[in-house]
Amino acid sequence: MASNTIRFSGMASGLDTENMVKAMVARYQTKVDNKKKEQTLLEWKKDAYKAMNTKFYSFYTKQASSSRLQSTFLKKELTSSDTSKVSVKTSGSAPEGTHTINEVSQLAKSATIETHSIGKVLTDAIKGENVTGTTKLSEIGLEKNITIKISDGLKTAELEVNKDWSLEDLSDAIDIVAQRDGLNIRTSFDQDNKKFEILSTTGNAQNISISALDSNDNEALGKIGLKTKKITGTTKLSELGITSEYTLGISVGSKEVDLMIKPDMTLAEFAAEMRQAAPNASVSFDEAAGALFISTKKTGTSQEIGIRVKNGDSGMSSVLSKLGIGNKTNNVKLSDTTLDISTALSTLGVIDGDKLELNDGMRSFNIVLKGENTIKDILDMVNTQIPNVDASWDGKNFIFMNTNMGVNQPVSMKITDASGLDKGLLTTGTVSVSSSISAQGSNAHYKYNGVDMQSESNSATVNGMELTFNGTTNEAVTITSTANTDEAFKFIKEFVEAYNSLIAEANEKRNADSAGKLKPLTSEEKESMNESDIEAWEKKIKDSLLRRDDTLTDTLYEMRNALASVVEGGSIKTLSTIGITTSSVLKEYGKLEIDEDKLKAALAEDIEGVASLFAGGRSAQSVYLEANQDKTAADYEALSAEEKAVWKNKVKGVGERLYEALGKHYTGIQDVKSATVMFNDLLMDKELKDIKSEYDVLVDRLNAKEDYYYKKMAAMEKMMNQLNNQSNYLGMLSSGGNK
Repeated sequence: MASNTIRFSGMASGLDTENMVKAMVARYQTKVDNKKKEQTLLEWKKDAYKAMNTKFYSFYTKQASSSRLQSTFLKKELTSSDTSKVSVKTSGSAPEGTHTINEVSQLAKSATIETHSIGKVLTDAIKGENVTGTTKLSEIGLEKNITIKISDGLKTAELEVNKDWSLEDLSDAIDIVAQRDGLNIRTSFDQDNKKFEILSTTGNAQNISISALDSNDNEALGKIGLKTKKITGTTKLSELGITSEYTLGISVGSKEVDLMIKPDMTLAEFAAEMRQAAPNASVSFDEAAGALFISTKKTGTSQEIGIRVKNGDSGMSSVLSKLGIGNKTNNVKLSDTTLDISTALSTLGVIDGDKLELNDGMRSFNIVLKGENTIKDILDMVNTQIPNVDASWDGKNFIFMNTNMGVNQPVSMKITDASGLDKGLLTTGTVSVSSSISAQGSNAHYKYNGVDMQSESNSATVNGMELTFNGTTNEAVTITSTANTDEAFKFIKEFVEAYNSLIAEANEKRNADSAGKLKPLTSEEKESMNESDIEAWEKKIKDSLLRRDDTLTDTLYEMRNALASVVEGGSIKTLSTIGITTSSVLKEYGKLEIDEDKLKAALAEDIEGVASLFAGGRSAQSVYLEANQDKTAADYEALSAEEKAVWKNKVKGVGERLYEALGKHYTGIQDVKSATVMFNDLLMDKELKDIKSEYDVLVDRLNAKEDYYYKKMAAMEKMMNQLNNQSNYLGMLSSGGNK
C-alpha cells in the first residue's frame, strides 16, 4: 500500500535523503521483493499446470474416452443393391452382415417410427401396502381430479381422471377412451405386481406415452402408477419380467454354446454377451424399434440360428417371449379328421351370413362368411385383414402365430350364426411359445428383415442405419454392412499420435534442466537488462517449473501401465499383438510405435477382437467360469467384492484402463482441486491468496518505515533550515553593526 506522507529532498542539509532512506529500508524492500518473486513464481507455475492440464484433459475427453467404446472401432460401411429405391448411410454401429428391405409398400407418412416387438411400455409399481385393483386413487396420493393425455404415437386422447376411481376403474377408462378414439393401446392392472400393464395392439409400444395435461400434475401421475418409460438398451431384464437366472443355448449352425442371463443384465449387455458367445451371429438391440435383431453374418440356406432355454425355473417357457424372441402360437381345432385346405365350409354346416369372430388377445374382429368359403379363404382373410396374426392350417387345426410379443392370451376363434350364437365348430387351444429365433415388428410402410416398420418421414434410423426411401418397391433391396477397418485404423493411428505428442511434451517439462537459483526479476532488476536477456532469464525459469513434478510422473506412469496391460477374455490380449509397441529408445519415455501392416492385418482378420482389446467386451463372470471349468455362477457370486474387482479388472480393455487412470486425476477434492483439473488448483489459489496477504503486510511495513525515516529527515531539514535562518540573521546583524 502506498504511503500518503509528503516527502522532501535534502534542500536545507544538502544530503541525498531519498537514497539514505532507501538504504535504511533496504532489508524491508528485500523482503517485499522476495515475496513478490514468490508470488510470481507460483502464478507462473499455476499457468504451467493449467496449460498442461488443458492438453491432458483434451486427450482424456477425446481420444481416451473414445478408445473405451466398442462403437469407435466397429463402424460399418453400408451399400444398397438398389439406391433408386433405398439409399443408406450409417448413423452408428450397424450390425455386420446382410440386411433386407423386403418391400417399401408406400413412402413414409405415419408418426410411428418403429415397431416395438416387445409390445409394452414400462411402468413403476405403485407404492404402498395392500394395493389392489379396488384401491381408490385418492388412497394412493391423488388429491384432485386430473386430466391426462394418452398417445400411441399416431393419435392422442384426453381423459379426466377422477380421484374417487379405483385402479381397475382407471384401467377400464383408458381402454374405453383408446377404443373410442382409435388408439392402439390396451391397459390392465396387474394386482400381483401392483402396476399397470400397458400394451400396444400393433406391437409398437415405443411411441406410447401418458402424461398430465398440466405439468404440475406429473408427480401425481407417478403416484397412481402411470409414469411411463420406453424400453432402451439400459432396461434390465427384470423390468421385462425375467426375475430368475436362466441358461440359454445359442446355436449357429451345428454348434451350441451356453449363455447365462440374469435379472440385472441390461438388454445392451444381453446383446453383447450373445455376440461374444456366438461370434458368427450379428446381434444388437435397436432402441428405436425396441427390439432385438438377431441373424447370421453370412447368407445362404445353409445358415441357421437358434435360441432355446435350457434350464431355469417354471417361468422358463416365457423367457424368450419377454425378450421379443420367438413366436407365440396356439391352435384352434376344426376337425378330428384330416381336411384339405380347399374344403368348403358348407360341408361343415356354415351358411351364408354366418360370422367368423376372432380375438387376438386384445381386439375382436368379425368377418362375414359364405357357405362357399373354403378353409384357405379363412386363412387369407385372417392374414390380410388382421394385423399381428399369421394363420396356417395343419389338416385339423388352424395354427395362429401372434407376433405381438406383449400379448399373453391365445388367438381365439369361433363361427356364429347371424344371431351371434356359437355354432360349436371350433375349439381354442392354449398358447405355446416357440424357442426359434425371431425378431418381429410391424409397420404398414416398409419391411426390414421380414419385419414391418414405419417412419414419420422418408428417412428412418434402423439398427444403426439411416435409410432413405426413394420409391416404392415389392422387390427386396439388400443392404450389406461390412466392417469399416479404415475408420478403425485412422482412429488408432490418431490415438497413438495424440498420446505420443502428449507424453513427449509432458516428459519435456518433467525432465527440463534446473533453473538453479534464478528467480523472477523485479522491475528495477529489469531496468538494467535488455529484452532478449529478460526473455531468456524468464524462459529458463518457466521451462523448469514442472521439473520432476510428482503429478506428471505418476500420471505418465499410470498411462504407460494401462496401455501395457493384458486384457483377458478376448481373442487379442495385448497391443503388441496388433503391431503397437513401445519405443526401445530410452529417452523417448514410452513413445508408441505402429507397425501399420500388422495393425491393418489384425483389423481385417478380427476387428471385434481389436475393439475388445481397447474397449473390453466380456463379462467378468464369463471369464471367471472359462478359467475355472469346475466352478459355477454361484461360485462367482460367492466371491468377495475384492475378488470380483480383480476379475472385473482383468476384462477391462486398455482404453478403459487408460480412461480410468486419467479419470482418477479428474476427481474433485474439497479445497484442494477442481473436478476438471488434475493439479491442486484450489490449494494453489489459497497459497496465492496467503502470499498476496503476506505481500500486502510487507508493503505496509516498508511504507511505514519509509514514512518514519522521511519524517525524521523532514524534522532534520526543518532544524537545519532554522539554523540556516538564524545564521543568516546573525550574519546580517553582524554586517549591519560594522557599518
